[in-house]
Amino acid sequence: TLHFVSGIVQLVVTIVMGCVGLLCFENMIDAGYFNLILITEGVLLLIFIVLLWRINKVIVWLRKSNFLKKYDFSHLEIKRSMLLKMLLLSTLRYLVFSIQFYLLLIACGVQGNLYHIAGAITITYDLV
Repeated sequence: TLHFVSGIVQLVVTIVMGCVGLLCFENMIDAGYFNLILITEGVLLLIFIVLLWRINKVIVWLRKSNFLKKYDFSHLEIKRSMLLKMLLLSTLRYLVFSIQFYLLLIACGVQGNLYHIAGAITITYDLV
């Protein structure tokens, strides 16, 4: 279950950074399409944040599910401090991967300003 929570935290970081990256190209994207993407990502972000904020209630709900009875969730309780640590580590992981991606692009001869390259990297992660 911790792996599940960690995945949600990583997804929250990816969506937030993807929205920031989209804002880098706000003037280059059709306004209707741009607004649809931002609204969709905002709704997904809100859903995942609510799930994380109420993760212990989600775990209680998972305990009641018939198909998950074979797993033991009885000892699992996630504290807010653990969620904050996971958020910090997920953000650091994201930054490390982004820097590696940037260095790979530089090594391949891609040229451009850092602002647009960083925006493109965050959008790439957001789409994947």
